[in-house]
Amino acid sequence: MPTDTIYGLVARAFDKKAVLRVFRLKKRSPQKPFIILISDMNDLKKFGVNADNRMKNVLDKIWHNEVSVVLSCPNLDKSLSYLKPKNKTLAFRCPNDKRLKNVL
Repeated sequence: MPTDTIYGLVARAFDKKAVLRVFRLKKRSPQKPFIILISDMNDLKKFGVNADNRMKNVLDKIWHNEVSVVLSCPNLDKSLSYLKPKNKTLAFRCPNDKRLKNVL
């Protein structure tokens, strides 16, 4: 499916089986996590990210560009450990495409 910059093989981040299947299909090391696409900043809470107002202001300014941001996820639920967060961090992107946001 199209993302901001390229077409990509995607899976729902909360579906362990689907995520592991994408790792396998792409022959990607599980130690190299994927970028997680989100529809808006509120989705960060689902991944244990506590965004204060300062962080929200920064993200609001830069996410209108094609950029991914690595954020600390200290409160990531253990059931999402298959996402392989290195140092309790994950990369996020909030795409600018309305159709993609609707899917997310």
